[in-house]
Amino acid sequence: MTFKTPPKWNRRAFVRWLGAGAATSASLLWSGCGDGGQSGSTSPERVIIIGAGIAGLTLGNALAAAGVESVVLEARERIGGRVDSRDVGGVPVDLGGMWISGPVGNPATCVMSEEGLEWRAAEPLDVTTRAYDAVLGQSLDLGALLEAATAIDSFYEAVGGIARNLGPSATSADAIQAFLDQAGLTGTERRYAEFALRVEFEINTAQSPELVALSDNPSRALPGGEHFPEGSYRGMVNALGRGVDVRLETVVSRVAYDDDGVTVETSSGVERGSHVVVTVPLGVLKAGAIAFSPELPEAKRGAISRLDMAELEKVVLRYDEAFWPEPGTGNFLYLSEQSGEFPLIVDYTGFAEGAPTLVGFYCGDYGRGVSAMADEAISGRLAEIVEEITGAPGPAPTDTHVTRWKSDPFAMGSYVYLPVGATSADIETLAEPVGERVLFAGEATSLDYNGYVHGAILSGIREAERLLGRQGRGVALESGLVVSLGCNEEA
Repeated sequence: MTFKTPPKWNRRAFVRWLGAGAATSASLLWSGCGDGGQSGSTSPERVIIIGAGIAGLTLGNALAAAGVESVVLEARERIGGRVDSRDVGGVPVDLGGMWISGPVGNPATCVMSEEGLEWRAAEPLDVTTRAYDAVLGQSLDLGALLEAATAIDSFYEAVGGIARNLGPSATSADAIQAFLDQAGLTGTERRYAEFALRVEFEINTAQSPELVALSDNPSRALPGGEHFPEGSYRGMVNALGRGVDVRLETVVSRVAYDDDGVTVETSSGVERGSHVVVTVPLGVLKAGAIAFSPELPEAKRGAISRLDMAELEKVVLRYDEAFWPEPGTGNFLYLSEQSGEFPLIVDYTGFAEGAPTLVGFYCGDYGRGVSAMADEAISGRLAEIVEEITGAPGPAPTDTHVTRWKSDPFAMGSYVYLPVGATSADIETLAEPVGERVLFAGEATSLDYNGYVHGAILSGIREAERLLGRQGRGVALESGLVVSLGCNEEA
């Protein structure tokens, strides 16, 4: 089946198929990221940045442009962190951060535009999207799917009252079941609505609804719909890394700080500076991979403990020839008997230089269940599902790639989410500096945009503004571009 009317969708609100998504003013969006407080009286002389992900590169780039000495210490053999653009079968595919969730006022597209890089629409749901019910072994009936979409809108209208009735310890799964009961849905109608609701939370938070706090409000996309970068995010990553002193394969083990400055112990020796900015993923902090002396304040440690890392993974299938109809023009929804099993399969062909390419997503309980399986078995299962959806036997893919973000020691997950017991205040606490010497950045510190590439950029801008005493006024990059929420604003 195909949709006759394109539903509205963004990566962090998976099945709000009928919602229009209000555009928020740039001033409100920017204030939501926090003004970062005051930089204090300590001027930066040499800043040590831990992590060459998007936040670390943005910060290092801005400091270099301002003439402030800095060094970025990166454990990996590459820059980019969880934005990882790799060739699969000879074409670049983004294995981590992938979507541009709203190009309007987006600092990522500002950087790309400055570099002559392009992007184009990649709405996950459009008029050519096909949905398949694996339980019944048939394509979804359009009417049933639209009923499910209507139920999603109704859920968001009712969720405030449901949350009050269930109390602060409720999970998203509790709210889903309460809503379905309240709506009186049964049979197939209930199953489709539950699928839609569960996928809303699974793709939004990359976690099973049973583990997600009901208070975990989805962070916001910027206006303008969903897009992919042409040729992947590689060009933007390289642009942010230009002119930045990055030391690759340098693993940080300890950060010591006092009133005189900071000392950072690494696998390559000791670095000393006036300030340190920690941009590593939350999962690395949770694992205790970096020791702090003195120990981080109790409030900071509590926030790190309560927050957690989500588990969204991808499988890329590259074929010599497409065996599905109209390659490059639509995606697939898969209603599996197992929640979290490849609910969305993106036809990436149009962004892979015409090479037939599919990217499947999985997460939550299903992801944990298959984590011990070999890559070949996981990619083989996705290939089987594609054949099931299309009803046609396909050739074996010529190249595949399976991500392992949860077991990656330098990530320990895909992005932050709020489990039961955590609140948005924990994200704000994570973003706060410790004294004047130890600062924090990264997508997990962005209150409204955690999990987004632009959230990581904005956190790097926030800390650059803090160090340079430019709160809320944006900072210049090496290219001459001035960025905040948007670009080319007066410096």
